[in-house]
Amino acid sequence: MESIMLKIARVYIWIMALILIINGIMWGLFPQMNLEMYGIIAQEAVSVNMIKSDIGGSLFAIGIISVLFLLRGHEFYLPLIILTISLATFRGISIIVDGPHLLSVSGVVLEILFALSVQFVRNNAENTV
Repeated sequence: MESIMLKIARVYIWIMALILIINGIMWGLFPQMNLEMYGIIAQEAVSVNMIKSDIGGSLFAIGIISVLFLLRGHEFYLPLIILTISLATFRGISIIVDGPHLLSVSGVVLEILFALSVQFVRNNAENTV
């Protein structure tokens, strides 16, 4: 029987996976909405391509890997942790170098909580190693 903490961690990972997949689709297919919201100016086709592929593709992939981790277990643990910690690390570096913003700080907190949740599920779930 799963503990309440394990259930909470799993639900958090599912919610984050859904958010990541949706954000990946939005950045990948409809970047203009996010560009305007965040004040980003992409003047060249290559700029829009990089935003779609680098941001949209990455967020979508992390969301899919999160779902696979929950459904398939341990083989998706390491890629998910590496990607999540990389996001948190570079976002943290940007906060230090470029200055804090509420969304950036919130992002780091959510990413660290996400990584801790993944680790907790891996350590405590019966179907993962």
